[in-house]
Amino acid sequence: WPAPQLSSSNSCLCRCSSFLVVQTASQVLQRATAPVGPGSTPLLHSVPPSMQGFLSVNLQHPGVRVQNIDPPVLTVDNFLAPETCDALIHAAKASGRMKQSGIGGTGDLKDDIRTSSTLAITREVLQECPNIKQPLQQLLDTAVQLLGDQLDKSAIQSMQFVKPSGPAQLAPELPQIAHYLPGQHFSSHEDGFPANIALEKGYQRRATLLVYLNDVTQGGATKFDHLELGVQPQKGKALLFFPSFSGGRSDARTLHNAEDAADGCEKWVFQLWLCTGLQRRPPINAAHAAAQQLAEARKAGQAKPKRLNKKKR
Repeated sequence: WPAPQLSSSNSCLCRCSSFLVVQTASQVLQRATAPVGPGSTPLLHSVPPSMQGFLSVNLQHPGVRVQNIDPPVLTVDNFLAPETCDALIHAAKASGRMKQSGIGGTGDLKDDIRTSSTLAITREVLQECPNIKQPLQQLLDTAVQLLGDQLDKSAIQSMQFVKPSGPAQLAPELPQIAHYLPGQHFSSHEDGFPANIALEKGYQRRATLLVYLNDVTQGGATKFDHLELGVQPQKGKALLFFPSFSGGRSDARTLHNAEDAADGCEKWVFQLWLCTGLQRRPPINAAHAAAQQLAEARKAGQAKPKRLNKKKR
């Protein structure tokens, strides 16, 4: 996949019509560096260049904080009400379907990489655990408020978590609830799929939305390896970042890990990935393509000269 187009050096992320867009720094600097309320500090202390090709975000959603510009990393305080967090944890425990977490993209079970347990909210889980539907719907509705009309609302409202059919559709992947006991972790990884896996699946993850369902006083932070940035779990807080570009190429800068939960602490987190379909390339018949190239070369008078017959002995 081609690399994303970079914006000019005087462009940055800003508020415009309530959504994340690109404008010149001179138009945005005053807004971005101004305090957002009496006695508060500026939301952004500087306005570096930013990259196009990420999903838009409603920056006027309550509690939004921009933690990093390029690549964009945001947190949302009080994204989910405490009672909704409790309801999701209770439903996950009562489901009896918590299993060892697999590795995204392959489903491999590797104890040394990801040691948590996970509930995948499948159609069967929704049928067998009806008490999970209401808190899940509340979370998804809030996600729509944050990410706007670009989401496939029909899939959200019907809770039909199916892979997107094309590049224009932004649909949720199967949501999960993960549980980390003391000492459990998820080593450094990317949420974006490698090119071969993305093409095989037919879609790529464009956004990761994590919602922390409980407070973790020690350990358990989500840390970005290349950004010197860590987010400590707080009940109801959301973390949003973008693991791939619009062309489908994963963004290695979003490499991150879930550090060990400390002794006496556990961690519950809701995980939602938003995906877009990829343009499938038709299979190439190598022999046919080579013959066609040779025919075109001969027609243009560029064919290689025939080999001379070997001398007779």
